[in-house]
Amino acid sequence: MVSYHLRLRENTLYVGFNREQSASGDRLVRDAASQIDQLIHQGQLTGGELLKVDGPQSVAIAYVLAQRLTPLYGAIAILDPKVCRPGYRVYIVAISRNPDYPLGSLIEVAIGGSALLKVAVCGFPQTGKSCLIEGIRQAICGQIGAPYPYVIRACPDGEGAWLHQTQVNNPALAENLRVQNKRDWNATFAETAADWVRSANEAINLIDTGGLPSPENRLIMAEASHAIILYKTVAEREQWLNFCQDLGLPPLAIVESRLGNAPDEVNLSAKDQPITGVVYGLSRGEANLRDKLMIQAIAHRLIDLTSSEN
Repeated sequence: MVSYHLRLRENTLYVGFNREQSASGDRLVRDAASQIDQLIHQGQLTGGELLKVDGPQSVAIAYVLAQRLTPLYGAIAILDPKVCRPGYRVYIVAISRNPDYPLGSLIEVAIGGSALLKVAVCGFPQTGKSCLIEGIRQAICGQIGAPYPYVIRACPDGEGAWLHQTQVNNPALAENLRVQNKRDWNATFAETAADWVRSANEAINLIDTGGLPSPENRLIMAEASHAIILYKTVAEREQWLNFCQDLGLPPLAIVESRLGNAPDEVNLSAKDQPITGVVYGLSRGEANLRDKLMIQAIAHRLIDLTSSEN
């Protein structure tokens, strides 16, 4: 069973990780190269003026795709959800020997207009927002046929999905990289992040926000469709509830974050009512975030809402 899938439809190559099987980076690279070679041998990837590539890739896989495909196509364009606009998928020309497709130019492709989930995950610092998002991302990716959860890092705290796996394998390196990547808030970043959220065009978009109900977060979260509130005290919960209410953001989940390893407490409700309860042990370096009951409940709610919108 291969760890990375490729499927060609007209002039678009759809790519993605095999969600049923985890694999190391070296295995992913070998499988991606093998899949490309097979499509070439079968006469599917025959070359042409333009190839669009759509789907998640690691950096290493992107290099493999470029190395194998560049000799066949005059231009290769890569999907970038951050520059999309409603109703369109937008591809950036990243490789070009074709003057009809200049390097860096955008190619817009119209799509069907189903509703999108743009979920701002908010809470004060040290509540575990980034860990919650990573767990939800992992849980959704583990469901066959579920939409890919696109994560928007709308906070310059130096964190990301890469940090969590690095924290598991090498905590000292992870902390060093996080500090190096951390930046200060400013109006320019807030405006850019708000534009990312506005342009996001995936079925499920998770927005990692800053830890304060600030003017910057107000600008960013105004572009969202829903919220998940993570809190430690009742006062924190009420402050974020009021902030989200002012922005017209209905909460999908209102969750207390506690230390420890106790079983999560999950209170499910109708789809139009938020999930409530307690999640325990949201900490960097936790290898099994996806298995937490609260994270599983939120992931399934997001998938269900996406299905009901189609």
